Amino acid sequence: MNCSLCGRPELDAIHVPHPFFRHMDFEMIRPSACLYRCRLCRLLQTEHGKNEAAALDRMYRGKRYARSRQTEQTVQVPEYRGPVTRSFLQADILANGMDREPASILDIGCFDGRLLNEFVSRFPSAQLHGFDVNEPVRRLFPSGKRFQFWTGSLENVTGVFDLVCLSHSLICIPDIGTALRRILDLLAPSGRVFIQLPDISKNPYAILFADQYTYFTNTILSNALSVAGFDWSPILSSWFPREILGIARPRGAALPAPVCEDTTIYGTLAYLNSAADQMKRVSDAHRTGMSSPRSSRLRKSQDGISFNLRRGRTGVLGTTLNAAWADQLCPTMQFFVDENPAKIGRRFRGKPVIHPESLKPDDQILLPYGLSGAALREKFEKSYSGNFVNF
Repeated sequence: MNCSLCGRPELDAIHVPHPFFRHMDFEMIRPSACLYRCRLCRLLQTEHGKNEAAALDRMYRGKRYARSRQTEQTVQVPEYRGPVTRSFLQADILANGMDREPASILDIGCFDGRLLNEFVSRFPSAQLHGFDVNEPVRRLFPSGKRFQFWTGSLENVTGVFDLVCLSHSLICIPDIGTALRRILDLLAPSGRVFIQLPDISKNPYAILFADQYTYFTNTILSNALSVAGFDWSPILSSWFPREILGIARPRGAALPAPVCEDTTIYGTLAYLNSAADQMKRVSDAHRTGMSSPRSSRLRKSQDGISFNLRRGRTGVLGTTLNAAWADQLCPTMQFFVDENPAKIGRRFRGKPVIHPESLKPDDQILLPYGLSGAALREKFEKSYSGNFVNF
């Protein structure tokens, strides 16, 4: 196995003894996995065997994936009343951050074209192109003279683009080196690449996706882009506290920046091991019927919060990876909590999804969200009933 960015074989194998999930429905597909860290460019990647890689390719190209509502996720931010989509906020960031309106935009991994739709009013003259390996999403893609859908391979895409967007799609590309070089070819000399990805330094659970190929911190991404011929400028946004986002620019003839060290993966593993130990205590207490003070009470977390399982119902915040991980380790939890109106009344991993307005004072809600958990707890405690516990 060689690094998918620099091509070198000098890799350190790192065993991750935790369940791994898929994006489509957040079901577990591996009980554990091995990640590989390049000693030269510091890229963090996983290995998929020939059969597994073929299965992943079929999944991403299939009709079931096209029905998986990948762009439905919403968030609530102080600047807007009510939930807004990630695409809406991304378009706002780009509309306020571009020094001129792009004439042509390409969204790689466009799915239903929701981000491009958000650009319609913000960039009224731009031609809007979307690429996705999934042919069935073509029927979801916007119609009109300004829109064009591409599929198959990035090699099929023609044209020159002032803005290329990769929202949570770079991690799903098997050969990241080839992809970044192709993007550089498609980009205008003064063009920009907008990238947004999960940050494993802020959300350790983000390494637990089995259906992707690479994992990033800001440093790992900056290294990768430098190797591929780009300079990287991160964007700090309170709207996406657990993610990396920013703008890459073609470096031209300038020398690449030196590769920077990044050992985040080892701290991530330590965090997950500790969180898994706490979740197992919760699960054990549920299985034993909370028959004793020792089994019904979780030891205090670092911020001094205790978790008393004798009080009320037990649920977990969210309907994505972090919540799936908590449910996998403690399957006796009763429900999930989400502010997204589109999720209320549905089921996630077989359990009901309720709005936090439905919580009762004795309900206890787990927040497995790493460094951002404390801010989430503060936010929810101000607005809703229940006991919110940050892991």
